[in-house]
Amino acid sequence: MNWKAAAALALMVSSATQAAVVYSLATTNRTATTGNTFLVQNTNTNFSTSLSATGGATPSLTLANSGTNSGFVYFFGNFSQQTLNVGDSLKIDYTLTGSSGSAIYNANSATSDGSFRVSLYNSSGTKVTSDQTGTGNSNFADDVGYMALYRTTSTGTNGTGNVISQRPSSGQSNLITTSGPTAVSSTLLTPLGYSSSALTVTGSLTLTRDTANSLVLTSKTGSNTAQSITDSVSTVINTFDEFAFTTNIGASSNVQFSQLNVTYTAAPEPACLAGIGLGAISLLSRRRRRV
Repeated sequence: MNWKAAAALALMVSSATQAAVVYSLATTNRTATTGNTFLVQNTNTNFSTSLSATGGATPSLTLANSGTNSGFVYFFGNFSQQTLNVGDSLKIDYTLTGSSGSAIYNANSATSDGSFRVSLYNSSGTKVTSDQTGTGNSNFADDVGYMALYRTTSTGTNGTGNVISQRPSSGQSNLITTSGPTAVSSTLLTPLGYSSSALTVTGSLTLTRDTANSLVLTSKTGSNTAQSITDSVSTVINTFDEFAFTTNIGASSNVQFSQLNVTYTAAPEPACLAGIGLGAISLLSRRRRRV
């Protein structure tokens, strides 16, 4: 098969796999009720956080604390409901930079509940569409899904840092709490590593439905090798419409996202695969006739 035939076959495979970006920085909207991205404001004394979106050719999202105290803060985003059939996947990928004072930068975060946490959830039909104050909203109580927790080092116990946890419908109004979620596996994720300067992390969390009763959860951060864990359950969580991100942020510091996407990829339909097979046979037949 020559390069033209190979390219044609690759194009068939690519077109058969349908990927759709369902959330991106370019579509971030901070407007109450009609928007898709919202802040949960921490009420600690002297802790004042904000979430600002910048559009244009290089969109960004900045989570900042202008106060003199520190603490955990999180934001969440809504996207159109996506249902994972066998072979489908949902991926959240991000590039973020933590300034001096943020837990992503600070080695003191090694023994905390995590430098940052990233989650994919099903809101169970009760989407929240405005900024919140305190720990969250009672409508979060029935949200289910998965949360990856990362630390700068391996210090800490399983279940709080460097793990992927499943969040059940536990009645928790806090969307990113570690009370309620349980680690899917005792396998720990590779630590981020500590940086003495502002640290930029590029990573992703991918959920792939490989069977009717299991999801493969794949974590990738920086130059670390991707790690996959399988969650096998009697009733699989296969519908998602929400993500969340949290970090411990210090005084006068910020975390800026230069990339934040959620992508749904549908597996090729059997008919498409059959078509690819016929196309490959046709290409090979043409090649043989020319020879």
